[in-house]
Amino acid sequence: MQVFPSAFDYTSPTIAAFLGTFQVLPAMSPSHVDPLFVDKFGAAIQLLRTTLTWDATAANLLEICDDVLCINTDIFGDWFAECIWVYGGKVDSLRPSLFGDRPSLAQVESALKAKKYKLITITHVDTSSGVLNNVGEICRVVRCLSPETLIALDGVCSVGAEVIKQEEWGIDVVMTGSQTALGVPPGLAVMVVSKRAAEVALAKKSAPTTYFASFKKWLPIMQKYEARQPSYFATPPVQLILALQVSLSQLVVGQGAMHQRFAENRAASAKVKMRSNPNTLTAVYYPAGVKPVDFLGKLAAKGVVLAGGLHPEYATKYFRIGHMNVSVVNEQMLGHLDVTLNAIKTALLSFADLPFLRLPSIAMTGQKESANPSVFNSGQEQQGMDNPNLRWRAVRPIRGRKLQSLPQGRPLRLCFVSDFFFPNVGGVESHMHFLAQELVLRGHSVVIVSHAYGNRVGVRHLASGAKAYYIPLRRIVDQVALPTLYSMLPLLRVILLRERIDLVHAHQAFSAMAHEAIINAKTMGIPAVFTDHSLFGFDDVAGILTNKLLKFSLCDADHVICVSHTGKENTVLRACLDPHDVSVIPNAVVADNFCPAPEARDPSKITIVVISRLAYRKGTDLLVSVIPPICLRYPQVEFIIGGDGVKRIQLEQMREKHMLQDRVKVLGFVKHENVRNVLVQGHIFLNTSLTEAFCTAIVEAACCGLLVVSTSVGGIPEVLPDHMIVFSKPDHNDLVSKIEKAISIVQLEPPDPFTLHKEIRSMYSWSNVAERTELVYNRVMVSLKEPISLADRLRKFQQRVGVWAGKFSVMIIAVSHLLFLFLEWLVPRESIDSAVDFDIFFADAEAARRR
Repeated sequence: MQVFPSAFDYTSPTIAAFLGTFQVLPAMSPSHVDPLFVDKFGAAIQLLRTTLTWDATAANLLEICDDVLCINTDIFGDWFAECIWVYGGKVDSLRPSLFGDRPSLAQVESALKAKKYKLITITHVDTSSGVLNNVGEICRVVRCLSPETLIALDGVCSVGAEVIKQEEWGIDVVMTGSQTALGVPPGLAVMVVSKRAAEVALAKKSAPTTYFASFKKWLPIMQKYEARQPSYFATPPVQLILALQVSLSQLVVGQGAMHQRFAENRAASAKVKMRSNPNTLTAVYYPAGVKPVDFLGKLAAKGVVLAGGLHPEYATKYFRIGHMNVSVVNEQMLGHLDVTLNAIKTALLSFADLPFLRLPSIAMTGQKESANPSVFNSGQEQQGMDNPNLRWRAVRPIRGRKLQSLPQGRPLRLCFVSDFFFPNVGGVESHMHFLAQELVLRGHSVVIVSHAYGNRVGVRHLASGAKAYYIPLRRIVDQVALPTLYSMLPLLRVILLRERIDLVHAHQAFSAMAHEAIINAKTMGIPAVFTDHSLFGFDDVAGILTNKLLKFSLCDADHVICVSHTGKENTVLRACLDPHDVSVIPNAVVADNFCPAPEARDPSKITIVVISRLAYRKGTDLLVSVIPPICLRYPQVEFIIGGDGVKRIQLEQMREKHMLQDRVKVLGFVKHENVRNVLVQGHIFLNTSLTEAFCTAIVEAACCGLLVVSTSVGGIPEVLPDHMIVFSKPDHNDLVSKIEKAISIVQLEPPDPFTLHKEIRSMYSWSNVAERTELVYNRVMVSLKEPISLADRLRKFQQRVGVWAGKFSVMIIAVSHLLFLFLEWLVPRESIDSAVDFDIFFADAEAARRR
């Protein structure tokens, strides 16, 4: 965060106090027991009340394993949550689905109804993204649903510039730093603690986890200084506190002084952007065609230094402007904002052929992808949002040559259905995205139907040319919608009729929406295809129930696709299918996104990379057991582990127990676009899965040039040739032995990363997957004569599902058919408007594939 051209006005009274020349203070720094200092410190405490922040909050208010809810808007929310975890708190993070957005009140309400929390943390203005949280409304929800929950507000980028009504809103801890809107040099951590929070801290029963940040140590000191009596626990930073006292006096003393400061900050913010919130910070997207290095260099040449983006994934896409304290209060005298804004305008105008300034990803409705309230907006952007022609121009694919149509037969109108799709991240989501993109490139129309993700509801046009419908279905667990069968039919019927769908393609056995889509499509006389991405057992409750559901829904599937031959055998047995009705089409990888970078490796070490969900099925227990002996035997080996899950705590405990913090890096959740950056740091990729149908992760690792060590389970032996992978039994001793073998290979005969990349490129491509899937579609459409009669359909369910389950299935299908007939009468299909088609053009098909 920067204020231009300098963060502090060194002629201001606060800095004069810091330097020891303010008013009657001597030129030398006074003692902390000097009566002048005692008076100033006591005045500062009266104006503020107490000091310290994140660590003090966690250490003083939490017992081990207390539940904490973190309302996370970006990096500083992540760090706050990590700090709480360090002190033993069990953290649940509410995250927005998009960068620059914030969790909704409905999410907060749902979380509070699901669990009782000791503490809830809120970042008022996240310095990394400029997102302003609606603190007052969040506090209202907390006080209504969980009045005993403590509320802690991180106000580092808001205190002194944004309205905070601590007592009225019921906030227990407000924390900030001295260097932001308070305008004091860095060094002070400032907290305002409620009486309730202080009582919780003083009543804490567990052993102390902090010494110098203990409320029990500091409260008597504060009380003494407030009574103008010097006291001692640790020597306070005398000059910083003198400067703080001056700053607080300017902010608080005088009628209407604080409201005047808020008004000045709002005016300054409105000068920078069209929407004033937040008052202290503005995050600005670079316009298309502007490179950060060039842009920031032009500004630096004019004596203006801007803060770049802080979020690791978007750092090169935006910059930040801080506007607070002296740059606001003394704007007419200093002219900081005018100088900065004029420099920005001049720099932008110097770029040739620059299109009008607009936010990226503006949807058809004129709403932007990100709900970031602080993003820079120009008058031309506002015009674009009001003008339907400009609005469509912002989302329409690049014009160029038209793509080829379907090689054989007419182009199809396809509908993909699954609970798992963007913004959720995973193998099924990637498969659907890239397959849809390739099918669009081959001339088909693709619609994707999934449930709503937070505020992502309605219709979205994707850059690939596909269209996504996010329908409002309630989720129950792990992004899966509540299975009801009938509630989805009215909406799905309208979508299928509106889009004139020829074939429904459902994905993933875990997805309730996929099963319902197959049944409902068949009820409407539309053929259905199903892709199974997972393996299931036969001897556990979850497997038995899922297999029975699969047997029921696949009675209506015209064809089934599996991602491996092992997966095919598993699905045929589970669902009692004819093997001739099941095809094997593997996953693929975008090779251009996983190019090797040998220079990213540390030549003095051998790095083993693991990227996986930390769960039982992924073999996390096995991973935890092999790391200590490998680290003991090979001092040059280090591990980088990306991923999150319920087993992460075991991994962290192992690292603490064996003191491997410097050799085992745990990254937590890694977004798919960052996976390559993690992989290229390694020599060996380790996969410890206990069951796997395909495992795209090992393909991505091999594409980056890593030697793979993997358990030989499920469909994994089918994925890579022997010279790219070392197989192990899912056993501790054998896996340690195979890792040692891989280390020996890397030391003596390391594989050439670029040779591995070239081989993977020739083996796996989404265009090949699309071509083979297209053959399945053609087979289904050619074999389709007339829709199966209701009597034959019911008879099929009775025979295949089972004696008792078959009767129940017949009843379900009969009711589904009656509901469909009722909807045909209630909302005739003639009354449903057809969706408007747009020609899809791409300037470069290969570039589109790389997206």
